[in-house]
Amino acid sequence: MATLREVLKRHAVILADADDVKAIARMRPRDVITNISRILKAADRPSTGVLFCGAVATGNAEPPAEPLDRVLVAFGIEILQRIDGRVSTEVNACLSRSRDALRMDERLARTH
Repeated sequence: MATLREVLKRHAVILADADDVKAIARMRPRDVITNISRILKAADRPSTGVLFCGAVATGNAEPPAEPLDRVLVAFGIEILQRIDGRVSTEVNACLSRSRDALRMDERLARTH
């Protein structure tokens, strides 16, 4: 007998609003939505804290927002490796159209 999740998956898109990379890998939603608060909370976990430390440590003399941007991109890339769909990270609305932010996302995505 099929589980409720299996039945729903046949008839709907499974979307997760989450920060737990292990749970995302286990549940396999098609798409994931996350935000800065969730990602910073996930940075406390041993399994994802390494991502946070690595992203913050790569920048030295840069604007204060760039380490946080790198953390968001690193988590997005980590999640993308576990799902078939897309990752949406909620950010400040003024950044959503920023060409500099888009260039940084592209540059960071190429390094992973």
